[in-house]
Amino acid sequence: MTTPHTMPTTLMTPRLRLRAPVLADASRIAMFIGAWDVAKMLARVPHPYTEQDARQWIADPGHGQHYVVVHANGVIGVVGFEARDASGAVELGYWLAQPFWGRGFMTEAAAAVIQALRACDENAVVTCSHFEDNAASAAVIRKLGFLATGERQMHSVSRGETVRSLTYGLPSVAPRHGRQHQTELETAGGVL
Repeated sequence: MTTPHTMPTTLMTPRLRLRAPVLADASRIAMFIGAWDVAKMLARVPHPYTEQDARQWIADPGHGQHYVVVHANGVIGVVGFEARDASGAVELGYWLAQPFWGRGFMTEAAAAVIQALRACDENAVVTCSHFEDNAASAAVIRKLGFLATGERQMHSVSRGETVRSLTYGLPSVAPRHGRQHQTELETAGGVL
């Protein structure tokens, strides 16, 4: 599995900058992920979500690589991947602030992360899933070239219940989607 230290620290797309989260991002992350319409679509996010929750996540984000998605002068979401099991597969995960929905930002950000991951490990097995009632996430996943693999039941912390989730895998060579984005991979010291 690709480890966080092998991934670039910054990714640039035509409209976005992706970088590691820092404590100064906590209040904006809490404000956006704390919205019910965002939190209810995520498995491990409590509701309400506090700034302390955001600080704790920033200090210990788990096993993988996470980027805050920055547009103009602020964080508008998070995208990244985590190891989910001993198979070496990684699971793509993301959320986007509600005011920015429907403009292709998450497709652009997730495509950059997948491109960077595959540049580090061309054989990376990439999976993802979404709750059955999350049509917006299904659209992003489809645009990224993922193929349906099945379903599973996942516990939603915010909803306090088990939710049917649809699962996907990314083919070794993902089909191109409508807008192919050129991504610059930069390391620390690059454009921030």
